[in-house]
Amino acid sequence: MLLAYGGAVGVGLLATTSTASCVVTVGLHVGLAATMWIKSQKVDLQDSKALYAFYMLIWKLFYAEYFLLPLLR
Repeated sequence: MLLAYGGAVGVGLLATTSTASCVVTVGLHVGLAATMWIKSQKVDLQDSKALYAFYMLIWKLFYAEYFLLPLLR
């Protein structure tokens, strides 16, 4: 998933037509990737509740991408 965020950052840097769109695209994807990375480091793999909470975070990040789509140009 971090590779997908890296690809989105690359597209934001190379393919966006406006500076504002580039800043928004890159900034938000870096923020989402950082959120996932930080939360992943704190997951206790032996705790099913912690695993479920991280799983739900992944879905929230997935749906956050739908909110980013209108910002991409």
